[in-house]
Amino acid sequence: MNAPDVHVAVEGGVADVQVNKPNIIVEVRDYDVDGVDDDHELLWTDENGDRCVRYVVTSDTASPPDQQEPAEQPSTPSFGG
Repeated sequence: MNAPDVHVAVEGGVADVQVNKPNIIVEVRDYDVDGVDDDHELLWTDENGDRCVRYVVTSDTASPPDQQEPAEQPSTPSFGG
């Protein structure tokens, strides 16, 4: 099996997103919005009128890294629900 371009693991309502390939955009929608403030910057209404918290995760390595700095690792943010 080929390695995945994006790996998403959900455990206990928390999503861990790892982008393994450059120039990929991943959108994660968390529909468990109980307790989220109405003015939360990531609160969004989807195309069906349902409210969710919307995260966009990217790994952009279009330009080569600076030779003085270590190479950037794939992004692996965790999101609580």
